[in-house]
Amino acid sequence: MKKNVSIILTSFLLTFTNAASANAEGIANFSGHWIASVGKVSSNVGLSSNCSRVEIIIEQSDTAILIKKYNAECAMFGSSWGPVSMEIKGTKVFENGEEVGHISADTLITISQEPSAAYAFNLKLISDASGKPIMESYYGVKNGVGAIATEANLAKANELF
Repeated sequence: MKKNVSIILTSFLLTFTNAASANAEGIANFSGHWIASVGKVSSNVGLSSNCSRVEIIIEQSDTAILIKKYNAECAMFGSSWGPVSMEIKGTKVFENGEEVGHISADTLITISQEPSAAYAFNLKLISDASGKPIMESYYGVKNGVGAIATEANLAKANELF
């Protein structure tokens, strides 16, 4: 992971109840179709807007994570991307052979550096008051113009109804 990149917000790293579905190695499994009907996007220059929907579709095995789809429908600064494939080796996460982050019993933290931008994609599994799994998501981009981040708390699509 590039040490000179510092886009991960410390507010994301709050301690929450461990609601992770861990695999044999004790790392979280984020697999599923996750949806939030609300979210928020904000920038370091004071611009922000609400999101009417954030959706993430993930397939994960013991050795790989595939972000099949990320989509945030926001009044300003929406985002849509995927698929992105990452390899898991122990608790380290790699993209295109380069270490970009780590995964634990409830958290995925990644940051990747390209020539013109840095990207952070972070997930954390928690439980709501009734014990249902919730996935906190943070997607941030930093470039020469500034930084922008989209945050949402998503529920599994099959558990919404």
